[in-house]
Amino acid sequence: MDHGIYFDGRHYDALWPGLHRHNELVFYKRLVGEYGEPVLELGCGTGQLTLALAEAGVTVIGLDLSAPMLECARQKAAARQVVVEWVQGDCCDFTLDQRFGLVFFPANSLLHLLHWRDLQTCLARVKAHLKPGGAFAFEIFNPSLSLC
Repeated sequence: MDHGIYFDGRHYDALWPGLHRHNELVFYKRLVGEYGEPVLELGCGTGQLTLALAEAGVTVIGLDLSAPMLECARQKAAARQVVVEWVQGDCCDFTLDQRFGLVFFPANSLLHLLHWRDLQTCLARVKAHLKPGGAFAFEIFNPSLSLC
């Protein structure tokens, strides 16, 4: 199955080298400090944020629909000797055997859910996986009307 730019993690990383991710990483580390571990990243892709959090000592699971993106993430984790659990799954239909202090969905990925039912089921899955008092964080692009 071809997922456009998500078909091959090497191409994704070449398009989005992660240089813009520093502020996101600082933000998510702060949330981990506030809400605790473990952490679940939805739409983890090639693991740019997942790996950075794991390297900082955070227990994190990365979930993504794309097998090629996850394979790239696994290769990067092995090369960096970082332990991360990678799960292939749909953010609208996943069941994991644990609850999380923080679930996050970065990089406008939530906007891939084009139908309200998909958004509703994704949010229900997130809620089912949060610890009491846990948090769900996401990033979405707020378009400037001047760009239209």
